[in-house]
Amino acid sequence: MPFNLTPDSIIFSLFLIANLALGLFSSRGITTIKEYAVGDRKFTTAVIVSTIVATWIGGHDFMNSLSEAHKNGLNYIWVLVLADLTCISFVGYIFSARMGEFLGKLSIAEAMGGMFGRHVRIITAICGFIGVAGVIAIQFQVAGKLTHYAFGIEEKYGIIIAAIIVTSYSALGGIKAVTFTDVIQFITFSITIPLIAYFLLHNTETTSYVTESLSNNPLYDYTIVFDFTRPEPMQALFLFLFLAIPDFSPTIFQRISIAKDTLQVRQSFIVAGLICGFVQAMLCCIGVILFTTHPELESSDVVPYLVAQSAIIVGFKGLILAGVMSMVMSTVDSCINCSSVLIVHDFCKSLNIKFFKNELVSTRIVAVLIGTIAVLISMKEGSILELLTFSSSFYMPIVSGPFLMAIFGFRSSTKSV
Repeated sequence: MPFNLTPDSIIFSLFLIANLALGLFSSRGITTIKEYAVGDRKFTTAVIVSTIVATWIGGHDFMNSLSEAHKNGLNYIWVLVLADLTCISFVGYIFSARMGEFLGKLSIAEAMGGMFGRHVRIITAICGFIGVAGVIAIQFQVAGKLTHYAFGIEEKYGIIIAAIIVTSYSALGGIKAVTFTDVIQFITFSITIPLIAYFLLHNTETTSYVTESLSNNPLYDYTIVFDFTRPEPMQALFLFLFLAIPDFSPTIFQRISIAKDTLQVRQSFIVAGLICGFVQAMLCCIGVILFTTHPELESSDVVPYLVAQSAIIVGFKGLILAGVMSMVMSTVDSCINCSSVLIVHDFCKSLNIKFFKNELVSTRIVAVLIGTIAVLISMKEGSILELLTFSSSFYMPIVSGPFLMAIFGFRSSTKSV
């Protein structure tokens, strides 16, 4: 296994080591499953905003946004940016005032079980775990590519390295370690993304060249892009409507549950929605700039080209890779934390299955198992989109619908759910 040691790989390595150390350091003092899942619920609004954004924006967003903006232009950009902004802001504007009864719940399965009974709680736990495991696998795939760019090693070894680091502090530290590292990771990619855009613009002849290239391209002609009598814009519209619906995934529900009150939920999600929309817009801008300068690139070559170009400045490649890895880690640690709670606290407890007398110990062991399972899934062939579609199909149709209706007061019987 060849290993390239360069200034960039050193920066990348230091970032990984720092996250592991900070995560383990913040894991002290966890003694109960409640502390592991929701902490003491004394998080500041700024911390909750950071962890919402860090969890929402994953490594796959960086890969997809750059390649899809380069390939499909405004057809993809408006859908992604507005969908993220709308979806997260909806939670703050519309749903937050009705979420008071769910604050402090350890998981969405516990909330569903409280409304509809034990069987619904078990089904929710299973669907939530499958959906979350798919998301973790997607992030590990991205992590494999990043470590390959950094060290020149095979992607499978990069997947294992990332899995060991993130699973270690997620399993031991619970929500406190997750939120603490999420803040660090949020700051990292918030700095990195604008720097990448500046780097590309600086290496472009003139900004007028970019605008002229776009003005003459049908992919950026709004009269075509928003002509919903045509099939492509209509497909984009339905995709927007699908993405704009809050699915209340296990991780997003947990961000609601850890808040002090509904006012904090409202403030956190409104601000987070604006930030997520801005981050996605910046990612798409990077893809657009690459399109105007190198329209001949294939979609799959956009990110490798950007990484290769960044190597001309010593250390910049390492900074970019660290920024994207922060997106990966901030999503994975949240997923591992909430899915381990789903398995032990909701699925096993409902069926009277006990691994150990101490529920916290069982949760930590299951967290390690989840990381291992996600590694195995990520090793399989298949695109990021295929994995995302597969995992989402188990959760949204089964859990999101009844939960959305329940929030608005439409609560039917356990059998109908």
